[in-house]
Amino acid sequence: MGMKTLITGFEHSQENLNSSRLSCISASYFLHFLTAAFFGLAGLLMSGCFDDSGTNRVPDEVRVSSMQQFSVDQTGATLVFRSSIEDVTVTLTIPPGALDASTVITIDHAQNISPTSGLVAGAVFDFGPDGLVFNIPVELDITYGAGMVGGLTEDDLRIHEANGLNWIPLLGSVDTANNIVNASIDSFSIFGLKTIADAGDPGGSANPNATLAWLQTNVFGGVCSQCHIGPGAPMGVNWSSEASTCANVGRASGEITTMNEIESGNATASYVIWKVEGAGPNGEAIVDGQMPLFNPPLAAETIQAMKDWIAAGTPGCGDPDPGPGPDPDPDPDPDPGGPDTWATIQADILQVRCVLCHNNTPSAPMGLSWEADQFDRVVTNGLLSAENSSLKIIEPGNSAASYMAWKIIGQGPSGEPIVGLRMPASGPPFLDQADIDRITAWIDAGAPGAGGDPGPDPDPDPDPDPDPGPDPSTIIPTWYGVQANIFEPFCTVCHGGANPTLGLSWEVDQYDAIVTQGRMSTEINTMQEVQPGNPDASYMYWKITNNPGIIGSFMPATGIALDQALIDVIGQWILDGAPLGVPSDADSGGSNEPTFPVGSWMYVWNESLQVCTLCHSNTPSSPRCGVDFDCPPKDVVLTADNYSGVVDDDEVEPFDLDGSKLWERVTDDDPDKRMPFGLPALTQTQLNIISNWILDGAPFCPEGEVCP
Repeated sequence: MGMKTLITGFEHSQENLNSSRLSCISASYFLHFLTAAFFGLAGLLMSGCFDDSGTNRVPDEVRVSSMQQFSVDQTGATLVFRSSIEDVTVTLTIPPGALDASTVITIDHAQNISPTSGLVAGAVFDFGPDGLVFNIPVELDITYGAGMVGGLTEDDLRIHEANGLNWIPLLGSVDTANNIVNASIDSFSIFGLKTIADAGDPGGSANPNATLAWLQTNVFGGVCSQCHIGPGAPMGVNWSSEASTCANVGRASGEITTMNEIESGNATASYVIWKVEGAGPNGEAIVDGQMPLFNPPLAAETIQAMKDWIAAGTPGCGDPDPGPGPDPDPDPDPDPGGPDTWATIQADILQVRCVLCHNNTPSAPMGLSWEADQFDRVVTNGLLSAENSSLKIIEPGNSAASYMAWKIIGQGPSGEPIVGLRMPASGPPFLDQADIDRITAWIDAGAPGAGGDPGPDPDPDPDPDPDPGPDPSTIIPTWYGVQANIFEPFCTVCHGGANPTLGLSWEVDQYDAIVTQGRMSTEINTMQEVQPGNPDASYMYWKITNNPGIIGSFMPATGIALDQALIDVIGQWILDGAPLGVPSDADSGGSNEPTFPVGSWMYVWNESLQVCTLCHSNTPSSPRCGVDFDCPPKDVVLTADNYSGVVDDDEVEPFDLDGSKLWERVTDDDPDKRMPFGLPALTQTQLNIISNWILDGAPFCPEGEVCP
């Protein structure tokens, strides 16, 4: 069954025109009667009604309302408002799902529009309820009379939205043969017809939307940054602010390294255009899917605005950064006191730029940790790369054969390609050349562990994985068991918190939403995320097994597949009917045994606060530091070694949750103020860890425990 079509208003046959005039006369008579009682004005007919000539005179004084009402529910409808002004019609196409509930929608001619606004008289409309926001865009068509545009250029007509005293042009089109102007809208306001030439474009561009401000609001920030935000953004490409967008001008693509994300002055050579169009200008293939990955493709007009902005030289971003000039007093060795060792490389570089992701946790990318205790595993025992198994991560004495060097440089010594992203993944900025030179010189010197010593002899009983994560053979295949051992460490970093990716959360309290209520996939809406009894019909299972039928990337989004044994546990859970189980099942698998005593400062820091040190550190690694704000923000340092500073400086008030600034910041309802800024909110589990610790007096080590 198709959508309903609801039509109200005036039909412009002669009979209806006469009826319209009578209605207008009667209403005008009544209104003037009331007006005359107060002001002594005379006359029975208001100038707001059209005369017998059929011309469209727009009232220049208070007119009788022509408001029309429509009742629309979740199934959508096409609304047709027929104005008393001849040939003027408004059509609003509301698709299914745009509304959450039955809503009364009103359409009326807008009143009190300034005659100097440049708007087409009689083609300005007020929609209600004021500020109504749709779940998905709706289509707005305004049909105008051929004689209404006067000397205006019809090809330049666009629908404009009121914004204070300004009128903002919307992306859309004009059909001059049928006198129809179209645009998509996502909320209600006042909309009217106006030519682009009157839109006040300061550059006089034919495309008023080809500006950094418009694109940031409507494309880069409004669409792309749903995923591409913060230091963990896919491919390291961050679109969350104008500054981060401008940082992508001249930045090499992580997928096709011979291209820049944005090549200022050349849209055809800009990889971002290839990605949003799905291919290069001559059909060249892109890597992975068309962007935006989890939304419909961008409208052609939007892409054209992007192209025009790039072709114009990316105004608003300044000149592309040519890179730093020659240092008048270069200091290639920041520590002339002696050659680097593992201790200095780890403390100065790896701890600052790498350990946030590559740490001693089961979810560390590629199972690689750069924490201080990993020298034996990585260097002494010759850890092989998980991406290029023919190379060791570090080959002592030969940086050219060390995959770590390839990753931080972005390629091998002869231009060999790397797999995945250049490191650090938070780049750009990547490591500066001085740091790269320190690492390669250290490797070429034999990768000494300390004091020039190449390191200890191999451990006769090495422990290659200090934290092997859950034991799949002991995980109880219930929701509680699977969630604690697999979803929590591997999925909830994105699919958790207040604003999970795609609105899909895998936190422990989501069983009813996902399983009981049969949540449908947002990518393939004919499939459930979990179909109890049938893994092959469960879209979540498709995603973790990289089924060829999936949309977008396989999961986890790190690009590192789950161990097959863990996938088998999930498959068994679904096959068994996806049972809930009991909370104690979460203790199976051994994944919940903390590294530090529960309730200790290091436990709280490791579980909940470690992400904060991206910015809140004396050696911050966030690329936003120094660009969007100074670091550490508010001089607050939340590193593991600053327990006394956190507690003594009133960030944490022992026993007093409401008096603790830290708690206020991580629970703020305003996403623009809530910490961690620009990243998913802390999970409820992480918040519980913090609150329990504060209420227990914020101890460094709970009484009776032994803390490292």
